[in-house]
Amino acid sequence: MKNLFLLDGLAGTGKSDCIEYINSKTKNFKAVIIKKFTTRPQRTKEADGNLRSDLEFVTPDEFNLKKQELKEKFIEYSYSEYDYGFSLREVEEHLLDCKNVFIIIRDIKTIKKIIELYTGIYNVVPVFIFTDTHLVVERLKTEGYTNEEIDFRLRRNQLVWEDYATQSVHIYKHTIINNSNKTDFHRLITQLLDIYNVKQQGTIQFHNGLTIKLGNSISGHTNEINTFLKNYKYEKNIFLMIKYRQNNKIVRAAIKDWVQEKEFNCIIADKHDLTHDVYNPIALSYACKYGIVVFDDAEDENAYSPNVAYELGSMQSQFKKCLIVKHKSLIGKNFFDILKDNVNTYSTPDELEPIIKQWIDEIKKD
Repeated sequence: MKNLFLLDGLAGTGKSDCIEYINSKTKNFKAVIIKKFTTRPQRTKEADGNLRSDLEFVTPDEFNLKKQELKEKFIEYSYSEYDYGFSLREVEEHLLDCKNVFIIIRDIKTIKKIIELYTGIYNVVPVFIFTDTHLVVERLKTEGYTNEEIDFRLRRNQLVWEDYATQSVHIYKHTIINNSNKTDFHRLITQLLDIYNVKQQGTIQFHNGLTIKLGNSISGHTNEINTFLKNYKYEKNIFLMIKYRQNNKIVRAAIKDWVQEKEFNCIIADKHDLTHDVYNPIALSYACKYGIVVFDDAEDENAYSPNVAYELGSMQSQFKKCLIVKHKSLIGKNFFDILKDNVNTYSTPDELEPIIKQWIDEIKKD
C-alpha cells in the first residue's frame, strides 16, 4: 500500500529541513512533497531562495481560481489569518508513481479529513515533529529571525501544542523528536520511511499459520522478530518482566534457571535487543506466548516499577497468560487496578521457586 505522510509540528521544529532532506533523496526514498498554495506573503529567506519551501505564493484571487478549478479536489484551510490549499488530484496522481507522498499540514481538521478520505486506500500516516522551546528559539535566531518574529511564532506554537496535547494526540501514528543535530534528525526521517517501506509487512507469522499484526511502534521490526522466533520457539517463550538492578541480579538468574529446568525459554529484555530502542520490550512481548511479572522492592518514591507495569500492559493487551507476583512489602501501597486479582505474593526469593514452577506446570497443559 502507498504511504501518505501528513507532517505537523511547531514552528522551528524542522519541517522545512525535512522537505529539503526528502527532496535531496527523492530517488532513494521514492518520495515527493506536495506543493501548497498560500495567500501568505513570502518571507525574506523564501524570496531570496535561501529557504526550501513547500509553498507556492499566490494572490487571494489566484487562490480562489484554483479552488473553483479543482472544486471537491481542492482542500483548503486557514492558519494565522492566511489561506492554504492543495490539490487532491495531484496527491492521487503522485501516488500512482511514488511509494511515499508527504504533505505538511498545520490544521487538525484537515488532517482528520484526509484520514477519513483515504484510509483503506492509502496508508495514511500522521506525524508530529517536536522540538523543545529553547531549541526552537536558538534555531530561529540562527536563521536570522527577529525577536518580534520569534515571539510571534512562539505564541502561535502554543496553539499548535494545545492541538497535540489535548484533543488530537490520538491521531498521530508517530512523533519525531528533533532535539539534536541535522544528522540525527535525518536519521529519524529515514527510520520513518524504513518502517513503512523496507520493513512494512508489520506482521509475524508462526509455523502453524497464525499471523499477528504488530503495533505501530514496532511494525518496522518484522525481520528481527521473525529471526528471533527461528531461534526461540514461540510456544516455549516466557517473557520475564522485572526491574534490572544489581540488587536483584541473583533473583533474575534463579528465575531463568527455574524456567529452563521446565524446558521453557526465559526471555529477558536486556539480553535480546531486537529494536535497539525503548520499544524493545514491546517487541519481545509479541515474541513470547507467556509472561512472568515480578514486582519486587520498588525504588525510592515508587510503589512499583513503572517499566514492568508498562511491559505487563503490553502482554495483557495481547491477551497473553501471565504469572504476576509481588513482594509483600508492596501490599497496601497504591497499585493500578489490573493487579487487584490473581496476584501471588512472596517475602523471600526462596518462596518464588514453587510459585513459578507450579505455574509452568499448569501452562504445560494448555
